[in-house]
Amino acid sequence: MTVYKIDTVLSQPDNSTEIKTDNPITICIQNTDLEEPSSENNMSYRRPPSHALPRRVPEPKPQDPRATGLRHIMKTFGKAMKSMVDCEQKYVGAEVLQALKVRVVGLEFETGMAIPENDPIPGSEFIRPMPAANVLQYILPSQPWKVHGEFKPDPDSNFFSGRRFQGMLFRWLDNPPHTAFMLSGTNWRVDPAGPKSPLLERQLYSDHTSWMASYMLRYYKSPGRSAPPDRQWDTSKPHVICMVHDDAPLNPNYISVSELCTVVALALKNGVLTQNSAHAAFPVTVVSCSGKQVRIVQGNINFEQCYVVLRCSRIINIPERPWGVDTNTKQIHVDPDFLCLLGWFLGEAVGNTLRTTH
Repeated sequence: MTVYKIDTVLSQPDNSTEIKTDNPITICIQNTDLEEPSSENNMSYRRPPSHALPRRVPEPKPQDPRATGLRHIMKTFGKAMKSMVDCEQKYVGAEVLQALKVRVVGLEFETGMAIPENDPIPGSEFIRPMPAANVLQYILPSQPWKVHGEFKPDPDSNFFSGRRFQGMLFRWLDNPPHTAFMLSGTNWRVDPAGPKSPLLERQLYSDHTSWMASYMLRYYKSPGRSAPPDRQWDTSKPHVICMVHDDAPLNPNYISVSELCTVVALALKNGVLTQNSAHAAFPVTVVSCSGKQVRIVQGNINFEQCYVVLRCSRIINIPERPWGVDTNTKQIHVDPDFLCLLGWFLGEAVGNTLRTTH
């Protein structure tokens, strides 16, 4: 035991408080690690022994680029999309796209190839549509036009006309017992859960601003008509197809609010799913209908590299009766653009969507 006698000032270890004393103070220290003071009237404070402190400050974990990008896009687009839906906006202005850093590029309607101008991965494709000639051979045995040959547009509403066109389209694709289940020969199937989100519809039925996303399809591991019991799609293919019918006419110079909201909302919805954690890119292909007009808007959203690109095809006009009989040859003739559109639902999900960091 070491005894120290102090008759001046006793200081606290942090030097924040001094206690003055008139009488000497005797301090007894047992098993101390402190060094001997230089004199009886001076006692210096020393750090606690090393074993009392962390041996090493842990280095912060590096941020996951995919998670960071997903949070950034969710935060940036969430408020903007809600504002567009709430204020009954029809189109997305160029200044808004610029502020959101969204690039709009061309898309070849017949082949699904991106037109390389300003595209981060030019010449790539995410869906390889079935060629129109193959589609025609595919549907000839079932002859769906005999039962579902045409649709009647609503003269007062592009919204309801688009809905009727979607109904005819799916009756051609998959409506027993009259057709040969065209979708059952592919890996695409309608997701029973559907696209559900407050950002995926605006049903006002006034001022021609209503729109709705419906008929979402996922890519499954094997062909079949209905989703498997576990409803588990092919996790190596995070691609989705979604149909949208909108009251706002399609405009070649503008992206519709319905198209942007559907692309981003479904990409975010897929991006947060655990079974999709291996992917950085989430392709969302929107079949956008308004009245008798249709176009493809394909979203290429990459959370790892944090970019949003919209690939937009030309607008096609679908006749009320997209088929006919050649008066000379007596052969069935189907509108070539309509065949190309069917080919998007019968095509193959392709492209590299995997992340490069883990």
